[in-house]
Amino acid sequence: MTTHQYMAIAGYFWLAWAVFWFYSSRKVKAEIYRQSSMSRMMHRGQLALSFLLLFADRLYTGPFTVQLWPVNNFTGILGLLITLKGILFMIWARLHLGANWSASVTLKRDHELIKTGPYGITRHPIYTGFITAAIGVALIVGQVRGVLAVVILIYSFSVKMRLEEEVLKKQFPAEYP
Repeated sequence: MTTHQYMAIAGYFWLAWAVFWFYSSRKVKAEIYRQSSMSRMMHRGQLALSFLLLFADRLYTGPFTVQLWPVNNFTGILGLLITLKGILFMIWARLHLGANWSASVTLKRDHELIKTGPYGITRHPIYTGFITAAIGVALIVGQVRGVLAVVILIYSFSVKMRLEEEVLKKQFPAEYP
């Protein structure tokens, strides 16, 4: 298979995730606190930039397209498996959070601190799954732009994690740390 075919399959994985995310976001608790609009906009802009770097290959030339490793069936299949694993981990975490989920840093009415399932494995399984899935796509791309996309995601989620942890430490001072 070609790189474009592997990328198309990865794109379908992400599309399935997006559809699931959209429909599952309708059943959440009311918010009593939400991060600032500027913070949300910065995070969403960084996510959009990362997706453009990963998927919009015709936009880039020069140093963004320097090939870092050969793209072949091994890297294509491994990239797809890593992408799928990351997406499935995100879905598991989202299902486990239930009505406590939010796309932005929020505090919900009757907010619960979830410590089981994927939250018993890592504190931020959705972010972990997202970065893992992006690493899978970057492996398929094999270019500087893919690595740059992952670096931007790691930075963006680390900022969001710090904000989230501040809110949760205040809400659950005994349990969260």
